[in-house]
Amino acid sequence: MQYFKVLLVFLFALTTSSVLPAKETSITKNQAVQSVKSLPEVKKYLSKVPNALVEVDNDLGDEWLVHVYEIKDNHTATMNWFTVDKKTGKIKKTL
Repeated sequence: MQYFKVLLVFLFALTTSSVLPAKETSITKNQAVQSVKSLPEVKKYLSKVPNALVEVDNDLGDEWLVHVYEIKDNHTATMNWFTVDKKTGKIKKTL
């Protein structure tokens, strides 16, 4: 009988642990911006263009869209666009 109780407790723990949602970690907007700023090509650009901006432009659901640019002669001069995966932090160039 004791064996049966232990087995039931084990099975209950096993099934409930697989049913409960896993704790998800998500990259924040600020972390996405900092990650893009740490890319060698962006660091180089920022050193040459001190007024440049790095901003999250849009929430694409699973990714942040990050814009690296400057305002020059009343228009936006884009260095590049990047996506940052919210779960993995993986960065991709979009241009």
